[in-house]
Amino acid sequence: DILSHFAVIPVRPLGTNCSSEVLYLPIEPLAVALRHPGFPCSDGRQLLDHASNSTATLVRTDYLVFMPPHWYTPMRRAFFFDLGSTYFDDLLKTLLQRYRTLAGIEFDRIFAWEAKPLSPQQYWERVDLNMTHKVHFYNTPTSARITHPMSALRIILNDVEPDDFVVFKLDIDDNPTEVKIILTILQTPALIARIDEVLWEHHVKGSPTQWYGWGNMRKSKGRYTTLGS
Repeated sequence: DILSHFAVIPVRPLGTNCSSEVLYLPIEPLAVALRHPGFPCSDGRQLLDHASNSTATLVRTDYLVFMPPHWYTPMRRAFFFDLGSTYFDDLLKTLLQRYRTLAGIEFDRIFAWEAKPLSPQQYWERVDLNMTHKVHFYNTPTSARITHPMSALRIILNDVEPDDFVVFKLDIDDNPTEVKIILTILQTPALIARIDEVLWEHHVKGSPTQWYGWGNMRKSKGRYTTLGS
């Protein structure tokens, strides 16, 4: 009763092995900071971690809900698309571990983009050996244009089937491009049918997070640049 939720309602006629029970799947809370819900009420960059009596940074992700997809849908393969990835052992590795331990998902293929130039040797040295065959790393900007060679959406349409499980993380610190990508997804039924979960840090004016890493967003122009959008 605390979290908002999706209600998965069986459609009749039901198969012989199908339950008529309605599933309630929790949704993580939406917060004004577009980060950890407790952040605006904390002392700024750090939150008190009562469990360990230590402080945790603004990048805490323990409020995210990781729901096993087999609870509500068949799953053939699992794909993770990370747009704005930096090094593998930064946030990407943490998210993969969370999905593995909390949702029971072992991703088959991982596609990662990072526009900032990185050392190829350092990048691959920081990838777990048991993951190197799964990771496809592109040290170049992604594109919102669906026909572009570096378009993640193009790869999803070409390589992913509707019965695959797809996580799409978007955080490239370029609000106009991010919005174009999101709108393309919303306007393309084939992408909606293939993408199951979106992790998007929408950089907008009005969020206190703009003073803790985003930079001054007050001069941002265009639609979808405010907290209310």
